[in-house]
Amino acid sequence: MLTEKEILDIAKQALNYFKIKCEIKFLPISEFKKVAGKSRLISQVLDEGWTFEELKIPSLIYHEKKEHIYLNQQIISSIVKKFNKKTQKDFVRSVIYHELFHIMHEHELQKNNFIECLKSEERVCDSFREKYPALYKIGYELHKEAAQI
Repeated sequence: MLTEKEILDIAKQALNYFKIKCEIKFLPISEFKKVAGKSRLISQVLDEGWTFEELKIPSLIYHEKKEHIYLNQQIISSIVKKFNKKTQKDFVRSVIYHELFHIMHEHELQKNNFIECLKSEERVCDSFREKYPALYKIGYELHKEAAQI
């Protein structure tokens, strides 16, 4: 299983690759859920009856004066536990890239409401899938299998 240090090393490599400055850190599950609840998209899905545990969201982007990516080790581990180390690293890279694409596309987010957040998610997924199809596929498939959405 990947350690927090190994995951942060992957994240730092991604930040350097994209030349993006942002804080990346792990949050305990209770804090992670609180931050997730501030997302219009996530709060809407939770209001529709999904549980946070079903969603298995491994990372969050939080836009403030400085960009933040928050990770949760418990959720990441639950998704990748049965896979080999290379697949685990590829999944983490996929998760980080996805969040970095949000930062790169943030200027396209018009309002912080459900519809605009959904459009933003679609733009990010389309752009990420187009530029890094293999990495996108790993992240998408592992998360889909774990969340069974």
